[in-house]
Amino acid sequence: MDEFLVKKVSELRDAKDSANIAKIKDLGSDFAEEAFMRQDPLFVDFSIIAYSLAKFLEKPYIVGTPKWIDFREDLGDELDEAVAALKKGDRQECAAAVARIHHRILDLSATMGRFVSSVIDKARIKAATQMYAHGASLGAAAKLSGANKKELSKYIGMTRIPEKYATIPVKNRLAEIEKLFK
Repeated sequence: MDEFLVKKVSELRDAKDSANIAKIKDLGSDFAEEAFMRQDPLFVDFSIIAYSLAKFLEKPYIVGTPKWIDFREDLGDELDEAVAALKKGDRQECAAAVARIHHRILDLSATMGRFVSSVIDKARIKAATQMYAHGASLGAAAKLSGANKKELSKYIGMTRIPEKYATIPVKNRLAEIEKLFK
């Protein structure tokens, strides 16, 4: 059993119930970072769920509709099933619950959303951005998250992440290493 994943998915369930958007976004970031550290696509899937849920909760024209109420209840049931599967150590059953959640997200997005691109695609970009911010290369972040590399590059270019995480030139790195061994 992956106790960290069980804990975080349970936290996502609780944050969903309280509609705590900030907590849900933080969990999305946590899942993405962990996905990169572990190279585990299941964490990416939960990051996508978290970011999608936060996006929906920010839209007043979605929240409160009968479709939203059904989605929220189904999401809770599926998250409970995912946690139960994880506690049994059954990642396949967990992945099946996640796939059903992704399908529900796409369905709600298609019927209720006014989105230019899929909420799932946006969530993949967000997850990949977190991975990139934590040290993944652009290509690695795109590959693990399933994000479109060109769209990811465009999105990251519009943020301040490149300024915040500027890399050190190889020449300077070598000079620092030489100092350590002198």
